[in-house]
Amino acid sequence: AAMILTYLLSRSQSEAAPAPATPPAIANPPGLIAFYPRVVARVAKPPAEKSLRVLLEWKHGDGSHVTFVSPGKRLSILAVLTREKFKKPDQALYLSPRYVVAKDMTAVQEGREPLVRATAGEVMDWAYVYDRNGDGRADYLCYLVGPMPVEGDSFPADFPVESQALDHQRLDFMLDRTRYIFSHAADEDFDGRVDAIVLHVRDPDRPWVKEFAAILADGGAEPDSSWTFRDAIASPTGAPKRVKGGFVRHRAKGKDVLVTASNFAGWTQVLGKINAAAEATKARIPLAP
Repeated sequence: AAMILTYLLSRSQSEAAPAPATPPAIANPPGLIAFYPRVVARVAKPPAEKSLRVLLEWKHGDGSHVTFVSPGKRLSILAVLTREKFKKPDQALYLSPRYVVAKDMTAVQEGREPLVRATAGEVMDWAYVYDRNGDGRADYLCYLVGPMPVEGDSFPADFPVESQALDHQRLDFMLDRTRYIFSHAADEDFDGRVDAIVLHVRDPDRPWVKEFAAILADGGAEPDSSWTFRDAIASPTGAPKRVKGGFVRHRAKGKDVLVTASNFAGWTQVLGKINAAAEATKARIPLAP
């Protein structure tokens, strides 16, 4: 709670500072803590995939493409990043997980593959985009990670670890708790650099999401504060371990996975590419979900 209070105080102090030469179109745009729940609620009820259409498309200097997609004719709610020109979003994008039966029954019988698994479709590099301050540039990304099961408060301690096969009852239990997981990246001071992110924290023994971590880095530099949570971002459950240069996100395959300044630099690069495309195509990005 103290970490969140410090974050809110720092935002209020920045809002009290002298206004920039070109003030944002929206006064006092919402920060991460206020905006995150709205986005989570929105992506849990996505538009019908059959309604999706390509609005605008832009080719980057490196040959990759950024495509803006929407169920309507005006606002671009999705940015899709692909190597080749993107077509047919109604077929290639799954806005919620779908379930497929395994093709390799031998692998299923040997416990190397579940009988049924969730899939995110052909194209996974896409994000919901928002322009909270109305300046025409994206400043909030909700970027797809993929379908993963999420632990609840009553998660059974004896649930099999990653190397063990699941019986039908436990497979059903896992599939019932599988949903899309997104990474959130926010430019909190609207200078083009990502300085707040939310990432999933993995169970060290299973391919399940244990909780989430909000990590802040002033100006996109070295991360300086963080907290973990389950459902409500404003209700901390703890804090990631701090190490030199950042924080420990979780352990995977016996190694610590760190969040450092390089993570923020990577998200800033993605945001920059999307905004270059938005500027070139005159894309209109929604202010809020």
